[in-house]
Amino acid sequence: MAAQLSSAHFQEAGRFIAGIYTFGAPKVGNKKFVQSYGKRLGQVTYAWWNEKDIVPFLPPQVWLGYRHLEPESRWRVWNGTCAQAHCSIFDMAAGRACLSLDCPTVTAAVCMFNEERDHKQQAYVSSLRKCMPRSAVPDACLAAI
Repeated sequence: MAAQLSSAHFQEAGRFIAGIYTFGAPKVGNKKFVQSYGKRLGQVTYAWWNEKDIVPFLPPQVWLGYRHLEPESRWRVWNGTCAQAHCSIFDMAAGRACLSLDCPTVTAAVCMFNEERDHKQQAYVSSLRKCMPRSAVPDACLAAI
């Protein structure tokens, strides 16, 4: 969440934003904020969700009206497989959160049994490590992950 809010602030202050990469980010703002952000920074925002990470489902939209930003691309690690999940702005505006796309191999009901452990940094590192082709990772980075 800090990445999106900070980027919006810096962009508004005239700073150039080359890219925003989020990992397990929660819903960030209301409909007006999401639309404004999408126009200004949606094309440089990339989102990752790991397995059944509970944080991207928070806070529930019905309570506060919070919504997900619509990033340029959303990637979901699911059952150890990396897949790009496409979601229309209409699905998000309707509050559907694209569960059928975010959890491509199961029903939405199963997807709602989220796992706190999938939000941990090591879980993301482990999943991304499995998804990235070794040739795409610089040698200096391999030791770090």
